[in-house]
Amino acid sequence: MSASEKISITLENGEEVEICIVADNPKSLQRIDNTEASSNLEAPVQLLEGYQYEYQLTNGYSIAKDDQGIVLESKLNPSTGRLSPNIYVGTLHLDIENIEKQKCGSVELEVQSIKTDYRSEYRFMLEEITEKCTDLLMQYTSPANQPFDIDHESDSETLYQRFAFLKSVLESEELWTAVHRITTNPVSSWVQTEESRDIRSVRKMNRNVVRQLAGSPNRVPLPKSHPLCKNKKMESVPAKVITLGKTDTVDTPENRFIKFALETFKNLCADFKTSSKENTRLHRESAFLEEELEEALHHSIFQKISRPVTLPLNSPVLQRKEGYREILRVWLMINLAARLTWAGGQDVYSGGKRDVATLYEYWLFFKLTELLEDLFGINALAPKDLIEETNDKLGLKLRQGRHLPLD
Repeated sequence: MSASEKISITLENGEEVEICIVADNPKSLQRIDNTEASSNLEAPVQLLEGYQYEYQLTNGYSIAKDDQGIVLESKLNPSTGRLSPNIYVGTLHLDIENIEKQKCGSVELEVQSIKTDYRSEYRFMLEEITEKCTDLLMQYTSPANQPFDIDHESDSETLYQRFAFLKSVLESEELWTAVHRITTNPVSSWVQTEESRDIRSVRKMNRNVVRQLAGSPNRVPLPKSHPLCKNKKMESVPAKVITLGKTDTVDTPENRFIKFALETFKNLCADFKTSSKENTRLHRESAFLEEELEEALHHSIFQKISRPVTLPLNSPVLQRKEGYREILRVWLMINLAARLTWAGGQDVYSGGKRDVATLYEYWLFFKLTELLEDLFGINALAPKDLIEETNDKLGLKLRQGRHLPLD
């Protein structure tokens, strides 16, 4: 924690300016290291919701007004003012303007929730909402018949609505625990191998070796005293023979599917990154996930696995073994998760915010429907109640302040 923090900003013209932020309460301002900030996709300089801050920019520059009313510019000096995050939580993107009020750069601050464990709670609730919605989607439509392609003409909000569900699935502890289990304890099988061996090292003779003794080329003469030379039955033998053996391999159909699934996830993140503008939240988060998946695929086990010829979706290993069944499930739901748009999600994560309180209301809606189902033995939530056909093909009807009748 600190009373003030300074941030150096490189403008579009290459010029350097500085912003100094001073906290009314020193315990409400801190700077975390870049590694921690990057792993949580947050800005290093962190404020707290509900607290007040003063700021001062290099003279001649000012912060543009924002939609949330967080920036309160001084009437005496446009380069100074106050920041009042109030209940806003998430990444705060502030545009820098020159004296002509033209945008010339930007700076990002992170507004943390006063709840110490809000990061994990936010992810947990979004994961549970995603899981419930994709379960409904699987009842609504078949994932096998719904290939996903990104509409590059979609606006950034629609793209992020789709990516948010995808991100929730790919960031889940279930997925990464499954990947760890597979890389540490993969299924394997015995395969027959052929090995060229020196004839002198062969200890066990079989029909295959005997046949090669009689007819293989590249032969070497036997000593006259050798038992095979008696009566001139065999005067030479091949220098090497082909022997058959068995070796353990991880290049199985199930492991090929796992590699294929991880590559599919990585390519999907790459598509979102390509479709987004640089320095946007979508671009950063999709790039981060792409790197995480790329790192997982660099594990030595995947270097030994080839591309799948077929997808063994009926394999007992994929359907029952720990690690494998979880990735199969994620693969089945991933296309549907990426196709789903949620207009109500703008209340939770639009513009970089992470509104835990609003997300809690949505999460509670699903928990209450589960409670009704358990108490009365009814199906309180049918796919048609929440899923609708939209211009973006699939939409989630749940939204704050909107009446949603259930059968």
